[in-house]
Amino acid sequence: MAFGQLSLATGNPEYAEIAKKTFEIVLSKVDNPKGKWNKIHPGTRNLKNFALPMILCNLALEIEHLLDEDYLQQTIDTCIHEVWMFSTARS
Repeated sequence: MAFGQLSLATGNPEYAEIAKKTFEIVLSKVDNPKGKWNKIHPGTRNLKNFALPMILCNLALEIEHLLDEDYLQQTIDTCIHEVWMFSTARS
């Protein structure tokens, strides 16, 4: 977020590139954010952590000036769908 806002404030393309690359790294880890440190235990029910989609949505909005409009909307829609789908599935 900081590099995105810094790029907006300074117009420095290097900061914009760092912000976009970092965003892509975060998106690449959506399916397994903790990697080998995942605490999932076989045989237990699958729980959904809402932190990542909520943070991702906020991050996308913070760097929206660096993202393609369609890509931004797709990211936001995916985040909303994840939170909505898992929160309503339990009710």
